[in-house]
Amino acid sequence: MYRDGFHHITNIDYSPACIRRMAHKHADMTWLEMDARQLTFPDGTFEVVLEKGTLDAFMVAEKSPWTVSEETAHFCHQVLQEVSRVLCPGGRFISISFAQPHFRTPLYANDEYGWSVRTDKFGDCFHFFFYTMERGGALTQQQREQAHSFFHPPAVDVTPVCLSDPEDFLRRIDVSPSSSPVPKHLSDPEELPTMTGVPLSTS
Repeated sequence: MYRDGFHHITNIDYSPACIRRMAHKHADMTWLEMDARQLTFPDGTFEVVLEKGTLDAFMVAEKSPWTVSEETAHFCHQVLQEVSRVLCPGGRFISISFAQPHFRTPLYANDEYGWSVRTDKFGDCFHFFFYTMERGGALTQQQREQAHSFFHPPAVDVTPVCLSDPEDFLRRIDVSPSSSPVPKHLSDPEELPTMTGVPLSTS
């Protein structure tokens, strides 16, 4: 971004070692040690907030992308609350992730944040996604319903189900010896087919 002419950039990270290293490497940008869940910037400070991998890092401990623990959901909610707060009216929050929309959109689709949500997909085989939230925009009803169903999934009925099969063909098969007589030409062991010169056993 800096090489493309965006020089007024403020970067944050919770790691002091990272901030020291990057401040030394790129002294022409602002580097601040800060927790994304407790930003110290005044309300409406930024026109654009960009994150890449921050929310993904919160998700690494999750066992399944289909369910998000209360702790992780709370962490993400704290971050998104703060991002919404520091955006100016009409400002945009851009989140870059490999997480697909049906996993990630529910995190953003909260009327409390006061923004709209748009998704753009890039890449040919291995896709990555740009989620753009615009402060002052509105969610669609579909996005609200998607978020609600993600965090409040319907109860699953785990009652065992026994299905009756009126045409149980397997149980009708008669495997008794009398039902399967040995052909006469195979009753003599000497007449049995052989493999590598060894007669097959009749027992």
